Amino acid sequence: MIAPDFSLYSDVPFALNIYSHYRKHWCGAYWQKAGIIVIPTICWAGRSSFEYCFDGEPENSIVSVSSVGTQRANDTKAAFMLGYDAMLERLKPECILFFGNVPKECRGNIIPVEAFYKSIERRSKKV
Repeated sequence: MIAPDFSLYSDVPFALNIYSHYRKHWCGAYWQKAGIIVIPTICWAGRSSFEYCFDGEPENSIVSVSSVGTQRANDTKAAFMLGYDAMLERLKPECILFFGNVPKECRGNIIPVEAFYKSIERRSKKV
């Protein structure tokens, strides 16, 4: 199971981002305790979040990231790439399950994950 994506945002109070990071880890730990294998979801909210957003995440492991909502404007795309590169450096993921459009600048062992609605659209066209 993939840990929930309680996204972090650069325009919300620090405490809310810390709480979102905590909730993600709480859910993952709860599921792991129940015997479920959990893939961590990694998210960030600008350079200031790098102090805590990678805490508790496994190194050399499989992780999940999402670019949804970050690729429309140059500034948000640049912020996404800054965090993505920091994640690569800090966690050295073995594999990255990638939700959303994969920017051409992204490196690593990326496995794109198709959005559920796209698979439904594709299947409905075959009927």
